[in-house]
Amino acid sequence: MFLFLPSTGSIYLSSEEYTRHTPSVTYDCPSQLKLNSFLNGSTIQLNLNGEKRRFAKDTIYGYRDCQGNDYRFHQNAAYKIIDTAGFYLYSLTHLVQGEKIARPAATYFFSANPEGFIHPLTIANLQKAFASNPKFCYRLNSDFRSNTSLNDIHKLKYAYQQSQ
Repeated sequence: MFLFLPSTGSIYLSSEEYTRHTPSVTYDCPSQLKLNSFLNGSTIQLNLNGEKRRFAKDTIYGYRDCQGNDYRFHQNAAYKIIDTAGFYLYSLTHLVQGEKIARPAATYFFSANPEGFIHPLTIANLQKAFASNPKFCYRLNSDFRSNTSLNDIHKLKYAYQQSQ
């Protein structure tokens, strides 16, 4: 089995560009993109044809990296877009201190639409965002016992799909 990686990355200036898969800027891989994520830097830098271009994170929607993963910027952080069916699911990786070393761990988030505010993925936040969908709210109460059980993304998306 062969894994084919994209030969280009993309920068999306708006959610419309992202949903239509029509990026304003593309760049060749390996990556020419620097995220400046240390201390939540407010810009990204792209080396494009020998020219350095800077973009303010709050003026662009997101980007596709050289591994084909999509990310959305929100409050200067790059949230990995996991799923877009029905509502958007994201993850954000951070370090969690273990007994001896810090290890990466994912925290999950959602937004009701591509441009919506990104909320932590909790039962209460989902019920607030989808209060107009009583079937989904019922499924959240009956199918999920805790916020960590929402991490079963397939089960969560199935519950949403069945409520439509």
